Parts: sequence; structure tokens; C-alpha cells
Amino acid sequence: CVSSFRGLAAALSAALAAAGADGSGHAAQAPVLFVRLAAFASRDGLALLHRAMALGRGPALAESFLQGVFADGIDAGSDAGLALIATRAGLSTADVAAALADDSWRAVAEANRADLFARGLWGVPSFRVDEQPALWGQDRLWMLEQDLLQALAAPAGA
Repeated sequence: CVSSFRGLAAALSAALAAAGADGSGHAAQAPVLFVRLAAFASRDGLALLHRAMALGRGPALAESFLQGVFADGIDAGSDAGLALIATRAGLSTADVAAALADDSWRAVAEANRADLFARGLWGVPSFRVDEQPALWGQDRLWMLEQDLLQALAAPAGA
């Protein structure tokens, strides 16, 4: 359902921005948001996400990717599709080329994989907001949206 997706994408984007996503691959401060998206499971997608986060465009790339793949039908596995997603997120073709030439994302991806397993999760998509129970599977996106909205509505430090 596109309207549900748009609500989820907006909530996800707002939560990432509110969390102050930094270049470490983890969201900083509350609400702590652990997101494992199947969309970024490819080598090129992970490389581009790592670069986008370092440039402060991680939330914009996540939103562009989700919107593009799940609502607009963009093939993120193709060079043209990935370039379109990146451009919509404010990244240049030079940014994409630099991302694809840089393997430093692999250490971050491995740390995230280890974190995923340590939390008792093993697949994508897996989500956890603050201390809420972890969610697994695309059929739980409605629950993720509720958790994100609840976290955003909570007073700071609650």
C-alpha cells in the first residue's frame, strides 16, 4: 500500500534525522534505531549508503531508495537505477563513483552483521526502535511505523 509506505518512509526519515545518524553506521542518541534493510544488501547499495552517511545524506538516500524501489519501481540493481536513486538523494555521479571504488564500508557492514546476530536476529528486514522488541519481516512494517511514531512522540530522555 503506497500510502502506508509513504507514512513509513516519512517516519523512518524523521527518526534517522532525529537520531543524528552519523558516519559510523549506527544512529547516535535516542531514539536509537537499528535498521537492516534488504534494499542495501547489495555490495553497491552498501557502498553507496556508507558514502552517503559520511556526506550527511544517509537519511535522504534511505528515503530515495525506499521510495524508488518500493513505490516507483526503480531497479536499484542496475547502474542507471542506482544513479537515479543517488541523484534524487542529492549525491553526484562523482559521489557514486567514489563510493563504488571504496571498500571501507565492509568493516561497518561486518560490525552491523555481528550486532544483528548478537540481538538474536538473522535476516532482513530486521528493525528495532529504542528498547522495543525487535521486528523481523516486511509484514511487520506497520508495527515498525507504530514504534517510530511512538519514539518520535516521546519526550526527550523518556
